[in-house]
Parts: sequence; structure tokens; C-alpha cells
Amino acid sequence: MNVNRVSLPYPVLGINDDVMPLPTLLNEPVVQTKTHYIFEFDVVIENKEILRLIDEGYAEYTCEVECVKTFLRKCYAQKAPHFHIELPKQSVTETINFDATITVKRPIKEYCDDGFHEDYQGFSFNLEPGDLIGYIASFTYDADIHYDKLQAVGTFMMIDQAKEGEPTSVSLGEQKITIYLPPKMFMSYRNHVSQDKKIASVIHASLVFNALLEALYNYDKFRDKLWARTLAYRIHTESALQKYIPFIDGDDEGYRDNSEVFNIAQAFLGDPYQRMFNCLNDMVTSIDVTSED
Repeated sequence: MNVNRVSLPYPVLGINDDVMPLPTLLNEPVVQTKTHYIFEFDVVIENKEILRLIDEGYAEYTCEVECVKTFLRKCYAQKAPHFHIELPKQSVTETINFDATITVKRPIKEYCDDGFHEDYQGFSFNLEPGDLIGYIASFTYDADIHYDKLQAVGTFMMIDQAKEGEPTSVSLGEQKITIYLPPKMFMSYRNHVSQDKKIASVIHASLVFNALLEALYNYDKFRDKLWARTLAYRIHTESALQKYIPFIDGDDEGYRDNSEVFNIAQAFLGDPYQRMFNCLNDMVTSIDVTSED
């Protein structure tokens, strides 16, 4: 959850240390039904003056929800600090933005607060409905990511059939990294190779690993694609991958330190070379046992 830093002409709770104590927001896991996404969270503030203004109807908790891709925009305003927001799945796609704030509901004359920073002591402010007096947090949710299957390679990569006469290739311009195999090779993969879980480790260490390397080297060019957003989410949220955050959050000018690409790809695929050698050793052992018989 990243809080956007904004500058306002009067002290606002949650903006640096203008008004103390700072608020917090407690998120619960997002629930999915067949038709809806359900978001629940609690706003926690300890500032007595703002709590009084909310209790007396001069201010209220608000949450603006926006999905740029579908033009959805809603504003939830209420007295209670607990939010329960249900969004139809068909109304959103890609990134959903949430902004939780505290806004003025009725005009407030000479607003002042014991929590004001010392720079504002002795000052008061006349506020109108819609003015901001508390900034809680901003957070996002990517509706296209299958959070329950994040560890599966299929969340960001797929293997498909190439056109007749075309060689094996990797496409990064689609929502998933797509490996295209020549027709005969693809039929062999679909009918035999993909059915054997033991061989999956060999595929991961060869086709999948090479395709992932290509994707990571070109991450900046495709950061809006689902595969890139999925990789970024995992890096930001999985403790074992968070050391690679500087790679994902690099600048947008095409420069990136690619020295870690090999290690990132291995981390995503769970050390594919080790798994491949384990598989090959098992195969060799199985052949030796069969030969002895």
C-alpha cells in the first residue's frame, strides 16, 4: 500500500506530520464470489477533534473507487469507519484504485486541532463541504491477477501452437508470455510431454526459463501487460523476492541493471535447474533398475 504525498494549503491528518497522531488503515483479504469482488477495511484514527467532527456530522469517512479502463468511479461516504465495498466483476478490469480520506460534510468555521504541528499553532481555517481534513491511504487491486494461483507458471505464461513453417518463438506483447512451438512439436508437447509431471521440471529449466529471461530483460517495454503486473506483484509481496524490488521499480527510460535477471528467473521458477537434475537422476535410476531386471 503506497500513500501518495500531496500538498495542501492547510494541515491535514495523515499528510506527513501536519496533524497527529497519524491514521492507519486495516485491510482484510479481498473476497471473490462468482460475480463480485468484496473489499473490507477499517479506518483507525485517534485524533479526538476529528472524531468529534465525524460524530457530530461535520465530517465523514470517504473512499473513492476508480477503474480507469472501464470508466467506473464511485464515492462511498459514511459515518462508520468500517467499509464494505462490493464491485461487480464485469464492471472492472486491470487496476482498481482506492483513496480513503476524511472530508468535510458541513461548513466548519475556524477549524483548529490540538494535533496541529507547531508551525500551525495559533491558526484556524474555514472549511467547506468536500474539503479534506484527513488522508488515510491509497491502495490498488489488480482485478486480472489470479491471486489464489500466483505460484503457478500458468498465471503469467502459456505454450501455444505456431503457424505452419514458423520456428519456436516467444511473444511478450500478449497478456501472458507466450511460447509458440511449431505444430509437430506443439502436438508432442500437448499429447505427451505436458501429461507427465516429472518432465515439467525439464520444461521449466529450458523453454520456460529462457522465455522468462527474455521477458525480464524487456520488462520496461511491457510493464502494462498482465504477465508483467503479476511478476511485479509477487516481487512486492513475497518476502523471498522483495530484494528484487529495485529491479521492478527501476526508471522508465529503458535503463535497468540486468545483473540480477538470472537470479530473479530462478527464484520465480523455484530453482528449475536443481529440479531438472533431480528429474534426470530419477530417470537414470529408473533405467538402471530396469536394466538390472
